[in-house]
Amino acid sequence: MKKVLQILVLALAVSANVFGQWTQSSTIPGLFSAMSSEGQTVVAAKTGSVYLSNDNGATFTSISTGIPASAQISDIIITGSKIYLATSVGLYYSSNSGSSWITINGNLPNSNITTITKKGFDIYAGINLSDSTGIYKSSDNGTTWTLKNAGIPCCASPPHNIYNLRTIDNIIYANIYASTTYLSNDDGDSWSYAGNGIDIYGMGIDIVGNASHLFQISSMIGEIYHSPNVGNSWTNINNGIGGTHFNAIAFDGINLCTSTSNNNVFLSTNQGTSWLNINNNLPSASVTKLSISGNYLIVTLNNQGIWRFDLSILSGINKQNINNYTTIYPNPTSDILNIKSTNLKANSNIEITNAYGQVVLSEKGTTGNAKVNMQHLPSGIYFAKITNANGVVEINKVVKR
Repeated sequence: MKKVLQILVLALAVSANVFGQWTQSSTIPGLFSAMSSEGQTVVAAKTGSVYLSNDNGATFTSISTGIPASAQISDIIITGSKIYLATSVGLYYSSNSGSSWITINGNLPNSNITTITKKGFDIYAGINLSDSTGIYKSSDNGTTWTLKNAGIPCCASPPHNIYNLRTIDNIIYANIYASTTYLSNDDGDSWSYAGNGIDIYGMGIDIVGNASHLFQISSMIGEIYHSPNVGNSWTNINNGIGGTHFNAIAFDGINLCTSTSNNNVFLSTNQGTSWLNINNNLPSASVTKLSISGNYLIVTLNNQGIWRFDLSILSGINKQNINNYTTIYPNPTSDILNIKSTNLKANSNIEITNAYGQVVLSEKGTTGNAKVNMQHLPSGIYFAKITNANGVVEINKVVKR
């Protein structure tokens, strides 16, 4: 009886994860272009406006005084009470959680800052503008800047845009248009190629992770990549969830979250091996940015404000495999694919899609079980998508021999 109760509790935990509800933190309209978090602090921004939360995204207040209305804000760094903003009209800095702002452009060749990162006391800024394109470093909080381009093709003709800079476990990573990813182990003095396995035209737009697991997303070709070796090699892990492209990504060491251009938000707790759609009651709008603060996933929606989702409901589940309650066999298969899942209910929909997202098979399942005949399908990689009447969506990778 005790074992049965334990199984029931875990099953309810899985159900809670899938049916967890989003709550709206703010009704601020518009298109948010940047968001970052540290501890309980979350900062979200759009053109000319910056908003601060000190309660894991539950409430937001404006900290925009001193920011020009024309400033297009593209990146944010938070370190304690210090906040840095990369904008189209300069690099802005606040030492007091946004109560006041100053510019720290120093001798930068122009003020169109697209991305920033920080390592120790050093600040790194990316600039995309004709002959000024490059990565610049300041060791005196923006008073003076030095160009740090050695080893990266950002100054080729035409210049290759710098999409973002990120510092992860003392390594600085740079996503460069049409040249994928570069890294620096020596504070920006030299850069080496770190894009093995990534499509060169993937247009990587963000990178997150730690020393054990790095993840990055591309905007043009709809791919999400994983590296277990600090960027020496990468593997595509979109596993059937891609839209036209990915918009944003966040990772807290356990929860990997991403949003796609078809207005979906996905969660993986096993480094992208499998994914759950967690849209639930989230309005159908483009999720432009997302970040994880404490137990909460915070997202910005185009003209729908800021929302958050409680990730702590996963606490009762084996977080290495959220799909413990689904078994697909044999996999690989040459004909019949058997599916056993707590997510399968009467009249559940089962769709088999190919690597291009096209539905090639559609079946109805019964409670707990389903059989899909894949005998006539060509050999290759497919994805089994389970959707039940309550909106649960689960995607699993299938190999057809």
